[in-house]
Amino acid sequence: MPTLENAIAARQRALTAYLARRAPTVDIAEDLAQETVSRALAAATSVREPERLDAWLHRIADRLIADHYRRSRAELPLSDAISSALAAPDPTAASTTPHADLSACVRPLLASLPAAQRDALALADLDGLSQQAVADRLGLSLSGAKSRIQRGRVALRRRFEDCCAIETNRAGIVDYTPRTHPRRPVCT
Repeated sequence: MPTLENAIAARQRALTAYLARRAPTVDIAEDLAQETVSRALAAATSVREPERLDAWLHRIADRLIADHYRRSRAELPLSDAISSALAAPDPTAASTTPHADLSACVRPLLASLPAAQRDALALADLDGLSQQAVADRLGLSLSGAKSRIQRGRVALRRRFEDCCAIETNRAGIVDYTPRTHPRRPVCT
């Protein structure tokens, strides 16, 4: 009869395939599968229901992939591009990159946000204030300011995605295509 440790190790290949559908690269999926097996082996003595081993391993893998995305912030390239466009749009500069083209959209789309989100986001990303300074200026708690800024960024990102199909990679915005749907705003 195989031991629990052997059963865990035997499932690494299946875990890699499971994580490959969720991770940005195969290398990351393999690393996360290895970490899943390592953590499972370290906690093997605490398994209460060995017959539910696959479900337990998938829970560990799901937590690891969530932690990976939380750490890496997979949406960071677009958020960074939006933040830098907020900080330094130059209307006189020639538009030679998708990033430069989209920077002209930032202010109109920002203006379309609800006032609470717009004000917090403008203070943080346009004026460059710290989140604590935004909280002080708006009379909010720090967590309230962080929440408004984050909701504003998410809403601004959705506005960008409504008006343009944006293609990104790890370096940032690669290309975009304005959407022509009649109910969607055109930003360029």
